[in-house]
Amino acid sequence: MRRCQRGGVVWDVFLIVVVCGVGFIAWTTRDRWGGPVGEAVRRWVPSGASVDVPMKADLKSVSALAQSRLREILADSGVKEKDITSSFNEERRDGGTVWLESTIELDRPKKFNEGFFLRRVLIDGAENGIALMKDYREKGAWTVEFGDRVRVYQRFRFRGPSHS
Repeated sequence: MRRCQRGGVVWDVFLIVVVCGVGFIAWTTRDRWGGPVGEAVRRWVPSGASVDVPMKADLKSVSALAQSRLREILADSGVKEKDITSSFNEERRDGGTVWLESTIELDRPKKFNEGFFLRRVLIDGAENGIALMKDYREKGAWTVEFGDRVRVYQRFRFRGPSHS
């Protein structure tokens, strides 16, 4: 039978206590971490967690770029200027984060291909951090919302029957 090595169980317990202590200290002081490492760690803290220092971000340029890409795909899918019935933008704020939210309402053109539109958006979105957040139909209208999985950057409301 083999005997325990020198320090065996006692040494293991000591190491576990030290690692847990360091982890506890790191977690309780995470809001004071500076530099790029601290910023990277704070970005991974869940949004529902209580953090003393709110994360601030100006996402106006990110949301504007996403809106531009989505509108290009919309145009490639058969939508023309004459199909747009209204368009409005709103600056949104949540805590220290600012972004632009755009809504475009339009009459669904006969040559509009929903499948092509959604495939292109999902492929382009996967490459650029844009996700389909909502997709619903009610009372003859189809609404799709795109954003970064937390904030809506672009909303399209199509009216009229589906032709695809």
